[in-house]
Amino acid sequence: MVPTFVRLLMFVVTLVIGGNLLYNGDSWAYAAFAIAALIAVGHFRFGSVMLAFRAVQAEQYEKAHRLLKSVQFPGLLTTSQRFFFELASGAIAGHHQQLDLEEQHYRTALEFAANNERDRAVVELELAELVAQRGAAEEAIQILEQAREHQHTPSVQEGIDRLTETLKADQPRS
Repeated sequence: MVPTFVRLLMFVVTLVIGGNLLYNGDSWAYAAFAIAALIAVGHFRFGSVMLAFRAVQAEQYEKAHRLLKSVQFPGLLTTSQRFFFELASGAIAGHHQQLDLEEQHYRTALEFAANNERDRAVVELELAELVAQRGAAEEAIQILEQAREHQHTPSVQEGIDRLTETLKADQPRS
């Protein structure tokens, strides 16, 4: 959760120290270069995703957008980081009323939430609300049923129940 600028500074300082140690014939230079490599790999594997996600939680959407734009290669993120990347991207798209893009990001987030049922249930609830807004009540109910099957918090259960009741009440009786 270190900002990009600080990571870059740490990388450069570690390289300079390593170069100086190598110039002086010290074998610790290789350790410094290994640390620099770890900093570089960590940057691409973890990026600024959690900082962006926290900004979304604090409703600082422009800051979150800026942080997510700094992630150059989302495909290199770990599975959990990619999940939060897509979730934050979806929330930002929703804030800007880009509902199709928001839905796309939430569907992608579901692909990366396989190991965490609670996160999956939250995203499925958000996705069901979007699909319901689009007018696809049957699909929204199916998504809610999937969310109901996953372990989730009481607040998510309330959201599932509320939306399910609303959707079933709005359906025409046969």
